[in-house]
Amino acid sequence: MPLKANQHQNFTHEVLPLLFHNETAKFFTFLDQDGIDFLKFWWNRAGVNLDEEKRNSFEGMKYEVRKVKDGRKVILLRLPPPQESREVYFMALVDRPQKHSVLPWRNLARIFALSLSKGSDGEPSTIFCEVTRTARYIPMGEGMKPTAKVFYNRVSNILDRKLKLGWL
Repeated sequence: MPLKANQHQNFTHEVLPLLFHNETAKFFTFLDQDGIDFLKFWWNRAGVNLDEEKRNSFEGMKYEVRKVKDGRKVILLRLPPPQESREVYFMALVDRPQKHSVLPWRNLARIFALSLSKGSDGEPSTIFCEVTRTARYIPMGEGMKPTAKVFYNRVSNILDRKLKLGWL
């Protein structure tokens, strides 16, 4: 993250990933209880120490909870429209698998993100990434059109592929 990251970037690159990965079950509980107010609280915390010009509006934040074929819940999060590179369009926060593996890394929650990127020519594009437990963004190939349906289909295909291969 840049030293002078804005509120949007702080929320999606640090606050949300660390909170979700470290407290996955509680995250779902609080989201069920408080809904969008829970997300707004953490959005505001991400901007509390920033100068006014680095703060972003919460307007446009929405979420829905879905289930994938293996029964895990997925929070599909639509963020306020990105304005700068590395701001996020969508995140998919995937619950831990219901069937536990003897391999510990297969029992972890997962986060996927679609971020705004700008090429060397200045043209906007997207980057599809997975966000690790330490809030590192790992690119997973080319981005796609920034729509919820296309993003969610890509996430579902990744999760379904692992299920078919017996990786979960």
